[in-house]
Amino acid sequence: MLESECENALIDFPFHDQVQTWLSDQNVVYEKVAMLMNDHSITSETKDVKFITQFYTLYLKNNKKQ
Repeated sequence: MLESECENALIDFPFHDQVQTWLSDQNVVYEKVAMLMNDHSITSETKDVKFITQFYTLYLKNNKKQ
């Protein structure tokens, strides 16, 4: 389920004129992912989490620019 939410968020990213809007729209998904990352429940080596790790990286990269 979370993998699918992250995939949808990644697909949605290019359609936002302002990154801040996307960050705001995806904040709930980010919070779920961040909790799992911080608990080390998900790592980049974990199988079948490609979109989760891509989403997490993209969110952090763009959030730092704000």
